[in-house]
Amino acid sequence: MYKDYKITTPFFEYGPKCYMYGDTLLEIAKGLDKLSEKYDMDIILDVPDTEIKNIADNTKRIHVYAQHMDSIPVGKGMGRTLGEAVKAAGAVGVMLNHAEHKLTLEEIEKAIKRADELGLATMVCADSVEEVK
Repeated sequence: MYKDYKITTPFFEYGPKCYMYGDTLLEIAKGLDKLSEKYDMDIILDVPDTEIKNIADNTKRIHVYAQHMDSIPVGKGMGRTLGEAVKAAGAVGVMLNHAEHKLTLEEIEKAIKRADELGLATMVCADSVEEVK
């Protein structure tokens, strides 16, 4: 598991959604990496799946998260996001239940369990205090 994995407070999370990719996103990631080191502050950068490896391979300090992960195991799942794949690409965590990719409470629970099994940290979004509970 990721028992030694820690995010210290305060931290900064940046989610470019799908507005940036390729060289533009890499430039932003490298800048965030420098800021993270300069200010000794953790920065989470949640990136599109296609950018995980490039960002993880070219930064030292930022925490690269996938923007989503499905709870599926290896096998069938066309068009889904496999946890093993995001981890192999270099992600250390995943964001779940973003307002632009809502999940049912059942699916959130399954995805968290799956991420835990794979040693991936989770950042789970919620619309309300009731949803958090």
